[in-house]
Amino acid sequence: MLDEGQEFRQLRDSYIIFIYKHDKFRKGLPVYHIDRYIRETEELFDDGSHIIYVNGNYKGNDEIGQLMNDFRQTDSDKIHYAALAKGVKHFKDTEKGREQMCEAVEKYAKEYAKEYAKEYAKEYAVKEKMISVKNLMENMKLTVDQALNALGIQGDERKTIINQLQNRNYDI
Repeated sequence: MLDEGQEFRQLRDSYIIFIYKHDKFRKGLPVYHIDRYIRETEELFDDGSHIIYVNGNYKGNDEIGQLMNDFRQTDSDKIHYAALAKGVKHFKDTEKGREQMCEAVEKYAKEYAKEYAKEYAKEYAVKEKMISVKNLMENMKLTVDQALNALGIQGDERKTIINQLQNRNYDI
């Protein structure tokens, strides 16, 4: 946020805004400003960083209520705020906008699928090893430790398999 040579005091304020679907703090307020304090002196630590939580479920008749209503609106002609209406109209009502949205959704889906595949492969591998451990225990009359050692299973994977066998009340 600073260019080389700029002084720290030239750093602009930063804002992180979370818009939740619900009321995160369950107090019925439209907005929650999170401030940083020096605990020992209870003084505000005004370093220019700001965190704001917006209650996406808020339905008041003020600016925040109108904005939350706009976020729920699917028809760009019914959106109060012009900039938001223009963006929605672009992505929903123009060929170029729909293409951009499709590309973005496709990219997200591919990334999600890749992560899911990794996680599924890991779970599947552990499940297969657990079956092998159970088979060795039943057919070769090995203890769980002997079966795990025979398969070379160590570390976290070993702990996971032991926990899963215990949770299934398998005699280990």
